[in-house]
Amino acid sequence: MHPDNCHKVDSVFLRKNIGYTNVKPDSSESDIKDFCQKAIDCMVETICVQLRHLKLALSLTNGQGISVGTTSGFPFGKQFRGCLEVCYDSNTKKRGN
Repeated sequence: MHPDNCHKVDSVFLRKNIGYTNVKPDSSESDIKDFCQKAIDCMVETICVQLRHLKLALSLTNGQGISVGTTSGFPFGKQFRGCLEVCYDSNTKKRGN
């Protein structure tokens, strides 16, 4: 997009194309609750949180049409195994197993 057209971008386009993130290592549960509420209020489609806040973010945004993602190994590079376990648990519950 040409810089002169940036002011013409509408909010629907932004909500559909920007991932809203809070992956700060020191984020508290209260920070994530506020973050998720802002995501709901702004009607964003995608958010990303630290792995340790994934279940909280999923529960807070349930039914709101928001996709929730996490990082693997950010920022220290040692979370991949835990991410797989959480993802497996979430997928198993969604399938009714």
